Amino acid sequence: MIKTTEDMATKNLTTRRNEIISKIRNLSELKEERSSWELKTVKNDGTYNFDAVDKYLKIATKVNRAQGVIKRMIKSFMNDLYNGWSFENDEYLTVLNDFNRFGR
Repeated sequence: MIKTTEDMATKNLTTRRNEIISKIRNLSELKEERSSWELKTVKNDGTYNFDAVDKYLKIATKVNRAQGVIKRMIKSFMNDLYNGWSFENDEYLTVLNDFNRFGR
């Protein structure tokens, strides 16, 4: 069976869609980890637990970077899927919602 360009493009889009979904799942796990560290940032006596604050900030940085990567992946994917796509605004949640509504 000979694969056509259209078959290859569809597979590429499917692969990219699956990669985006995988990144979104990984981001969800990072957010859960960030939340658990956030709860540990303040000790019972009201002082800060600096080790927990440090870990919280490192994970928060990873979350922000992951959101940026996912947003760029979604924008590129939606643009290729629909031969041009514009988003209402550039916020992560807007881009994610459009992907969930029109890209899955």
